[in-house]
Amino acid sequence: MWPERNSLTGHGKEWEAVDHNGPEDEFYDMEWYQDSLYLATSDALYQLVDEDEMKRVDMKLGKGITCGHLHANDGVLWSFGTKHVCFTEDGKRWRNVTP
Repeated sequence: MWPERNSLTGHGKEWEAVDHNGPEDEFYDMEWYQDSLYLATSDALYQLVDEDEMKRVDMKLGKGITCGHLHANDGVLWSFGTKHVCFTEDGKRWRNVTP
C-alpha cells in the first residue's frame, strides 16, 4: 500500500487537492474521459475512482507499455508514450497502434 498523498483535480480555474493512496510516480498528463479522470505516468495509466482512490488501469497489452500523454476526443482516449501509441473507445479494451 502506498502512503497517503495529494493530487489535484479540477478544470479551468477550479482545482482542489485530492487525498489518495496512489503512487509516488510523477504524473505527466491527465484527461477526462467518460466522466472519469485518467492520469498518466511514463509507464502507467491510472483512473481516479470515488474522488479519493486511484487504481492502475490494466491495458492488457503486455508489460513495458509506455504512457505519458493523454488526449480524449470523439469518444476515444489516446495514450502517447515514448515508445507506444494506444487507444480505447470504451475505457476497457485498449489497442496498441504503435507504428
